[in-house]
Amino acid sequence: MSSLTLNDMAQKAIFNPPRENKRVVFNEEILLWKGTSLQTKKPPRSAIIGRAKNISNGGVCLVTKTKLEINQFLRMTFKLKSVPINIPTLVEVRWVEKVSDSYFRVGARFIY
Repeated sequence: MSSLTLNDMAQKAIFNPPRENKRVVFNEEILLWKGTSLQTKKPPRSAIIGRAKNISNGGVCLVTKTKLEINQFLRMTFKLKSVPINIPTLVEVRWVEKVSDSYFRVGARFIY
């Protein structure tokens, strides 16, 4: 039996509302870089390397060594095992959490 009180459950529902989209495990390398144009064919050499942890219709959770800024717009590409091409998208950083001295967990919302 849960030790949560009714007040605890109400606060959890208010501050942690249910997600709109189901998340699925997606453990793939991704590339991120500044810019909002989807016309660029290749990522620049300065692209940030990250690793996706899960993905949904609404966005992606990833881990990277680079601290990203909340509300920052970034280009992102990733591959699906069943598709032999990079899939380009545009994301907005919604939250950043430091998980160790070297890594940050990032929540990004798909814009395009």
